[in-house]
Amino acid sequence: MERKRTFYNRVEDSDHSKKEINKRLKPASIFITKLHHMLEHDDDSPVVSWSADGTFFTIHSIQSFCKRTLPKYFASNFTSFKRQLNYYGFQKLNDEPVTSKKRSSAIQTVSYRHCEMLFLRGRVDLLQNIKRTTAGTDPKVEAEEMKGKIVKLENQVTDLQSELHEMKMQMENLQRLVMASNKNSRMNNIEQSSLDPSPVHNPPYQVQNGENSLNEALRRDLSDSSVENW
Repeated sequence: MERKRTFYNRVEDSDHSKKEINKRLKPASIFITKLHHMLEHDDDSPVVSWSADGTFFTIHSIQSFCKRTLPKYFASNFTSFKRQLNYYGFQKLNDEPVTSKKRSSAIQTVSYRHCEMLFLRGRVDLLQNIKRTTAGTDPKVEAEEMKGKIVKLENQVTDLQSELHEMKMQMENLQRLVMASNKNSRMNNIEQSSLDPSPVHNPPYQVQNGENSLNEALRRDLSDSSVENW
């Protein structure tokens, strides 16, 4: 009985120590966990896979990786993915992506390895030790990111210039319509005035003749009345 109790006590102590260790262990970052899970469980080995010894991983086709694998695990583009790798201490084994010709199309391949050898195949227990840092950012990554921002701004400027050109064309068309409308209005006014009858104006001399005739008639009446009185 004592031996059985001793055995059970050892098992309980072992379980208790494992629980204590698990409590002290901090979970790995989401990015590192997803990356390791992708390499361990994803079936896209022709696109991305571990090396033969499991010390680094290789993206066999950057184009296919961006289209097929990356969207399944990360809501980011390849530039952001590379920046995250750099933050967590991954290093490229080749300075520039290797370009190989296959089926008349260029396929870019790139490999990454953790600088402290903490990212290994089958070693999930090491992932918690991989820490994120923003120091020592790869200048090439920064240059690519800046280049992407510049291209985006250039595209926005091009779109704005195109919209401005369209607005100018619309303003010119509107001005031509307004000028044509004003011209038609003036022509209509001129035609209308030519069709209306002109008012009759009595010449000044006719009025004067009428006044003279009236004066002469008054004088004759006065002279006749004076003769009769005589």
